[in-house]
Amino acid sequence: MKQRVSTHSTAVLAVLAGSTLFGTSGVARALGPDAHPAAVGATRVLVGGLFLLAVAFHRRSRFTVARSLPGTTLLLGASVALYQGCYFSGISRLGVAMGSIVTVATVPVATGIVAYLLRKEKPVGRWYVATALAIAGLIASSGAVGETRADLLGFILCLTAGSSVSLYTVLSRQLLDAGAPVTEVTTIAVALSGVLLLPVLLLSGPGWLGTPSGVLMALYLGLFTSALAFWLNARGLQTVSATAVATLNLAEPLAAVILAFVVLHERPSAAQVAGAAAIFVGLLLLSRQPRRETADDDSGDRVLEEVASGAPARPRG
Repeated sequence: MKQRVSTHSTAVLAVLAGSTLFGTSGVARALGPDAHPAAVGATRVLVGGLFLLAVAFHRRSRFTVARSLPGTTLLLGASVALYQGCYFSGISRLGVAMGSIVTVATVPVATGIVAYLLRKEKPVGRWYVATALAIAGLIASSGAVGETRADLLGFILCLTAGSSVSLYTVLSRQLLDAGAPVTEVTTIAVALSGVLLLPVLLLSGPGWLGTPSGVLMALYLGLFTSALAFWLNARGLQTVSATAVATLNLAEPLAAVILAFVVLHERPSAAQVAGAAAIFVGLLLLSRQPRRETADDDSGDRVLEEVASGAPARPRG
């Protein structure tokens, strides 16, 4: 019993650590050298992907499931690549705090839609209430209301980034259901997205990588906020339920907001604070464990909640 509790606690700490690392990426980008946001995103997954491939090579991973589903695998890498460029470009215009909140809030809403379109999974009842809260929060935090001037392009970029995470989540579930290990899915997503974004890095100018600050930023983003953060999240998912992980993943925007306030001195408006509060309430509502699950709806609702919560799915068994 003690060993089970210890294992669960270790998994919870792993998810919290991974989510917190994800939340530091925006501040690290803001403190780094002047570089095109898309180039920063490309460098992040290139460095992280190379590291994960080295680990996979050491473990002699064969990626059998991924090779048998080339279409799903390619689209998985493309979704992560799209996220990288859109996220860093979005926060450069919208701000680290609001950009992170808008991106994360989009995930459960978009994932519920994508899961229905691709997997015919119907959302549970509270998804609609949580979605309404998240949409209201998104409108407020975007600057469309209140005294803050809205940056429509930055808002759209963050929405696209969150939607890309949703597509990644659903496609990951398909590979996991086919028998692919969590770590292999993570390696495929990060490494393949890095290959797809290599032309973006070359065209946008990699000169900043020749500076000490550029190298430090690339190593931090690639090794810590990409490879290590994904690995920690995957490790936690092996033990912690997906609905619990959804709540723990709120550490990501929370870390981003705190760091943006303390380090970057970003000051959100009253409307943006209210919007962020509505988003967090919606996310918590989505993440809450159901009171009871019947034999008929257990598999469908639980799978959907794992997907709709925005947390990467875990294999069964």
